[in-house]
Amino acid sequence: MTIEITDYRPRDAALTRDLFQAAIRGTASRDYTPEQVAVWSRVDDLGPWNDNRMKSHCLVARIGDEPAGFTEIDGDAYLNMMFVDPRFAGSGVATALLQAAISLVDPTVTVTAHASLTARQFFEARGFRVVAEHHPVIRGVQLTNFSVSLAPREK
Repeated sequence: MTIEITDYRPRDAALTRDLFQAAIRGTASRDYTPEQVAVWSRVDDLGPWNDNRMKSHCLVARIGDEPAGFTEIDGDAYLNMMFVDPRFAGSGVATALLQAAISLVDPTVTVTAHASLTARQFFEARGFRVVAEHHPVIRGVQLTNFSVSLAPREK
């Protein structure tokens, strides 16, 4: 199975939104309540969704013709939006996306992210350490996530 990583394009807005929702409603639903899943996965408008993807370096993973996941990393080495379609969980998509995103930033800086309860183990297994636990409130509903960081790869 070959994982192809491409740069996000505006025409990818709907498919990345769909991947985001599938990952939360599928994979993350084991760690969050139905109410938390509903507020977290809600995307009201593709315009702002696309604008946000365009602000960072967003990468889309595909297996064959199927969209499999996406992530983005900004100029400050903040990794955002790491989501994989549940159909491809455990197939190396997240690892490939992480490696591709990290390769885009200066290896002398710390990479940071906010990891969900679901993603925490993935990040820790790849060398990230938990810095803090957070309880953000989205539309009046509290969730749990973690600030994680990866030490510089070169000194």
